[in-house]
Amino acid sequence: MTGTGTDVGKTYVAALIVKKLRERGFDAGYYKPALSGAEVLPKSGELLAGDAAHVCAVSGLDRESNSLVSYIYKTPVSPHFASRLEGKPIRLEKLKEDFATARDKFSFLTVEGCGGIVCPLCMDETEENGQGRLLLEDVIAAFGLGVLIVADSGLGTINAVTLTAEYARQKGITVKGIIFNRYEPDNLMHSDNINAVELLTGIKVIARVPAGVDDLGFDADRLAELYAYGNE
Repeated sequence: MTGTGTDVGKTYVAALIVKKLRERGFDAGYYKPALSGAEVLPKSGELLAGDAAHVCAVSGLDRESNSLVSYIYKTPVSPHFASRLEGKPIRLEKLKEDFATARDKFSFLTVEGCGGIVCPLCMDETEENGQGRLLLEDVIAAFGLGVLIVADSGLGTINAVTLTAEYARQKGITVKGIIFNRYEPDNLMHSDNINAVELLTGIKVIARVPAGVDDLGFDADRLAELYAYGNE
């Protein structure tokens, strides 16, 4: 899952997806490569992977939330900058190992990206330590996945979704669907945004998620069909 930017509700939607699948009896899990802006636990001083904790709480996934995220940072900035500030560089090999472990544990694994599809995880100009620049798109490609795009339903989303979908296509990444978050059924602009996005991208909006709901509003069996492994 990728978003058209920050704060569009990827984690909220991811939790509903995992919840829907698990309620239907699917062996569904969750994984996130990197998280910044983590909560600091008051007693221990340890960092809490809040996104993963939210998904576990909503979906009933019985896992230690920090184990579902490879890199956790306190500083609420882009992962590449947080990793530099905190001295914990993100390495693709570890991401691939952790992803493979998570994939082997679950039949249906939801992978939530950080920020938008161009989110940088490493911006080294040289290849010291065996790695140079690393963007989220590189991680998606390395995992061999297609994506769902999560977008806000409001003003500006036509441009944001269209650019995200076109960028994914240019990078050879299949977009399997679009989910509109914070959707207002009586808002004519929201409805028109969906029509415009589908016309411009040729990609279906598979779910419209109003704010505060506890159900995705999308058939679990159809949702499971999107999980064919590989960028198909």
